[in-house]
Amino acid sequence: MANPQPDIFTRFSNELIDAYITASRFLSPYENTIWLYIFRRTYGFHKKEDWIALKQIEEQIGIRQPHVARTKKKLLSKNMIIKNGHKVGIQKNYEEWNIPKWVYPIRYNIPKQVLPKQVIKLTQTGNKNLPKQVDTKESIKENNKRKEKGNSFSLKTKAKNQPKGGMANVLANLANNSQAAKKL
Repeated sequence: MANPQPDIFTRFSNELIDAYITASRFLSPYENTIWLYIFRRTYGFHKKEDWIALKQIEEQIGIRQPHVARTKKKLLSKNMIIKNGHKVGIQKNYEEWNIPKWVYPIRYNIPKQVLPKQVIKLTQTGNKNLPKQVDTKESIKENNKRKEKGNSFSLKTKAKNQPKGGMANVLANLANNSQAAKKL
């Protein structure tokens, strides 16, 4: 049974944890877990940085070493952690984190990020780069109905359903339809 004690705790800045909470939605689950683990292993032991082996992270949180190494590289590229030789630590200056700047709370007075021109062009020109959608049962049925209306197949099926004496009428309808089609 867990029995956490109130006198054993990790001291941290509320401002830093607020910035992390706001930015965490842009991180993968692995990135969130490893950032928190590094945070705990450094600030939890009153250190700014510590030498944390991949094996140690793997054993503690259950993420295999190759994934840990890849995730640490991602966090380094996002500048959320810092590396000093073999030691790692948390980047306290959250304004230097490489995540969208508009995720920070308004009270920090950070200007909104300007969108790159390529993003604006893509949204203004439409979704040209998106793949074509796959046909669904409904769209296939609608396409088949359109095709049947546009050719003589529908007239042939109607001719089969009419009485035998009405074959002359069917031929007359075919002739009228072909003349109407020529006018179009």
